[in-house]
Amino acid sequence: MNAMHRRKQCTPYRHVKQRPAPLASLRPASRLRTAVCNARAAAAAVGIDLGTTNSVVAVLRAGDAAPRVLPTGVLGAGAGAFTIPSIAAVDEGGEWLVGDAARAQARSNPLNTYYSAKRLIGRRYSEVAGAQLVYRICEGSDGGVRLACPRLDADITPQQVSAEVLRHAVLLAARELDAEVEEAVVTTPAYFTKAQRAATVEAARLAGLKRVSLLQEPVAAAMAFGFGKPFESETILVFDLGGGTYDVSVLDSFEGIMEVLASAGDSELGGDDYDRALVAVLLRRLAATSGPAAAAAAAADPVAAGRLLRAAEAAKVRLSSRKEAEVKLPGLIGQVPGSGGGSGGGRAGGDGAVGLETIVTESDLLEATTALRQRLWPPLASAAEQCKLAFASDSDAFERRLGPGSSSTSSTSSSSSTSSSSSSVVGAAGTAATATAVVDKSEVDPEQCVAVGAAIQAGLLLGLTSGVEIMDGSYVEELHQRASGFQV
Repeated sequence: MNAMHRRKQCTPYRHVKQRPAPLASLRPASRLRTAVCNARAAAAAVGIDLGTTNSVVAVLRAGDAAPRVLPTGVLGAGAGAFTIPSIAAVDEGGEWLVGDAARAQARSNPLNTYYSAKRLIGRRYSEVAGAQLVYRICEGSDGGVRLACPRLDADITPQQVSAEVLRHAVLLAARELDAEVEEAVVTTPAYFTKAQRAATVEAARLAGLKRVSLLQEPVAAAMAFGFGKPFESETILVFDLGGGTYDVSVLDSFEGIMEVLASAGDSELGGDDYDRALVAVLLRRLAATSGPAAAAAAAADPVAAGRLLRAAEAAKVRLSSRKEAEVKLPGLIGQVPGSGGGSGGGRAGGDGAVGLETIVTESDLLEATTALRQRLWPPLASAAEQCKLAFASDSDAFERRLGPGSSSTSSTSSSSSTSSSSSSVVGAAGTAATATAVVDKSEVDPEQCVAVGAAIQAGLLLGLTSGVEIMDGSYVEELHQRASGFQV
């Protein structure tokens, strides 16, 4: 899919006036304890996993034994689900739609529907100019990223998109608690830069939060696994391959203290990349069956590009539990001169429109994502080296074992000396457990563990719970930003 960009002087979105205060930096030290930053009484704590693909919100009430993850059905759409699609769109009336409602109209409104904003937030345009997106991006006067919004006749920031998702999550929490929510813990990838963290704080403030604390996602996941086990001692490996980022952390849990021993990752590797790899497969099939001109037209057309992306994501999910997935895209593009020269899956309707019908197999996925899968091992090896541990495998064995896997494998450790593996979006956690010889368990839902950990951290900051504490055992200075107190 070709990226569609505009390089021009951007028109600032008129409603954005505030800028975040600088994040309080944590003093580098070999051991860092997260203290209770707000001792006043509070009725409940809110934790939000602001994900690239999906977001989750959890609340911890005073007196509760554990946080509760909120179903999205509270707001109508998505009843029974616990994840909010991290998608926001502007409708014909200039109003924002979020989550399932935004995803439902994406096909008819591709240029005003925004996804994967987390990959753009806090970034320079020069860093993401080649991003393959259906909507258009451009460079702001400050060198940052702007998103073209035809329906608002203006350019908006990634922070505004993330703010709409956060506002939706905050509203879920407010309706659950029957009270206004003004503070929350929001998670970020371990390798977010200062600019990305500051932009996340800005998004939280645009969403109406008056006080926000940031917590690294692997630490949040580990807190969820270790909460309520004050007398257990174990080492935890968190392997988090999400929609847009990949994090690996090693933590030591002892008597309620979670000590971060090492972190590594790849901030530009995630499920989105697997989707785009499958889009490339589909475009090659279209070129073979209907001609290169048809494939080029599909890649350049926003509606067709959006359909290809959604079809690729659906096929990826099906391949997590099956050997093959069928893709049907009738009427993908209108009649293209010179198309229809191939044979097989290309389909032309009575009006000359060109479609695609094909089968994508597990082998197709593995072949298309070889380069992506090769990027998974180095962060694992780096994390092990940082804390002087050794895995029972190497990169070659890891690569041989790695398949498309399951999208719902979680982890926690099971004994005092072995660790366990993690949550993932594009299955690899089970293979990571096998390759590293750690114990893989599912005591906490992988889609929910980060939000649960964020709610626990919020409860600690508000004095609602105790029994778990973060310590920083890393000796790498730039990694000493595991968590922040509430930013006022």
